[in-house]
Amino acid sequence: MNPSLFESKFLTIYTMWIFITIGMLVGTYVFIKLAQKSRLRLQFISDIVTPVLIYGLIVGRIFAIINDAQYYFYDFGLAKIYQMLAFWQDKQISFWGAVIGAIYVFIKKAYQKQENLQKWGDIFMISMLVALTIGNFGAFLDGTNYGNATKMFWGVTFNNPIVKYISAIHPTQIYAMLYCGILAAVLYYLHRKYWNQFDGLLFLLGVSSFSLLKVIEGFFRGDDVTMIWKFRLVEFCFFFLFLYSLNKLYQFQKKNNVPFLRKFDYYYGKLLNTIKIRKS
Repeated sequence: MNPSLFESKFLTIYTMWIFITIGMLVGTYVFIKLAQKSRLRLQFISDIVTPVLIYGLIVGRIFAIINDAQYYFYDFGLAKIYQMLAFWQDKQISFWGAVIGAIYVFIKKAYQKQENLQKWGDIFMISMLVALTIGNFGAFLDGTNYGNATKMFWGVTFNNPIVKYISAIHPTQIYAMLYCGILAAVLYYLHRKYWNQFDGLLFLLGVSSFSLLKVIEGFFRGDDVTMIWKFRLVEFCFFFLFLYSLNKLYQFQKKNNVPFLRKFDYYYGKLLNTIKIRKS
């Protein structure tokens, strides 16, 4: 594993940031190509790119500070205020916080400009998964988002001070890279098969599937993060996002009757009826 590609007295080039940049560039390319194919207005993206980046950076930094609140607020003062603002020094920007900030601005602007938010959401989901596939490989080389100890033959050993295990651990970054790549490929296949049909379907499928896989990944993670009881905060949030998106997918199916979701409609409907009967 190689956390840095280049290091000198004046400059350090981190492997993770290189792969995150590559992921963003490839994801942006996929996003633009899919937007053109879907005949969406690319001028809308150029109009909102600056506020999206600014809000993403600000909210991502806020989430990172909250996640490490004990450090930032232990001896609060002017020095700590500077450290909160100086994101370029510690690289601490919450990815999911940045995504939330960017999505908030995107949705707000889309409503103002009367854009087809469902179509934008579909291609955004595919593009984001492509970017995450590449970014997760960068996380693997960096050693972040590492797993817990394992005796499986595919376990890996990190020679990295940020990894607390000296024995073999689960390569959770590779797990994430694989499921993000497979999910992106499946959604792209559905995008081609049902082109200009069922706007919003791919977004709901992507959110529900990714959220479930993210929760499962959490059981194999070994890095120290904020916990709620025995559960990791991020996976805890993704679990409720999974339940919410699954219910939205069920409502979507009731309205649009997607062919390959009929069994899901049947079994999920039975589950809801069972819950209602038990409650009554």
